[in-house]
Parts: sequence; structure tokens; C-alpha cells
Amino acid sequence: MNRWYNKQVSTIKENKPTGFWSNKLAAITEKRNRQIRDGINKAARIVINHCLKNQIGTIVFGWNKGQKNQIELGKKSNSEFVPIPTARLKERIAQLCDEYGIIFIETEESYTCRGEWHSPLRF
Repeated sequence: MNRWYNKQVSTIKENKPTGFWSNKLAAITEKRNRQIRDGINKAARIVINHCLKNQIGTIVFGWNKGQKNQIELGKKSNSEFVPIPTARLKERIAQLCDEYGIIFIETEESYTCRGEWHSPLRF
């Protein structure tokens, strides 16, 4: 989704002055924003449904503020990963936790991992 958006913006802005904006750019930006919002809602719903199904009463969310600042994943990976609004996903999960009576704990990510990856959600 981000790759498509970035490619479209790049193509439209090619040979245009800095700060160029058009109705076409506005339309594809709005489309991408709707798609991202839908993806966030679906991902958060999967997490909440899993917790409800398995009687999980607490979600511990590892979070480092500014975690994507100056990240160096390479040109391609940066363009795909960095624009993902993880803060909005965190906020949506917290909102759904409140609705369903699930405890939401936000902590620094280093406290949620012991040096190796353990996924608590298995699908």
C-alpha cells in the first residue's frame, strides 16, 4: 500500500516544483489514508478478538517513542515501513481494550522482550 502510494506521488511530482500539490495527489492521499485506517481497524480487531476468544485480560504493548526516527532499513524498506502509523494502531487497540474491559499496559519495549522474539499471538 505504501509502495503504491509512494510510487504514484513520485510519478506525479516528477519535474514539478517543491511543494507541488494537485487534486490528483489529494485523491490518492485520501485513498491511502482510508486504506491505512481500515487496516488499523482490522488489525486491532484481530488482536481484541483473539484476547476475547482466549480469555486474555491484559495486553502489554511494548512501545518506544520515536522508534522510527532516523531508522536505517534501506531505501526500499524505509519507504514501506516508516509510513505505517504504529501509534494509531496502539491507540486503536487501547480504545478497544477500554470498550471490552481488557487491561492495556504500555511499557518501554525493552521490558517486553528478553533478547529473543516470543510471539504471544499464534494464529
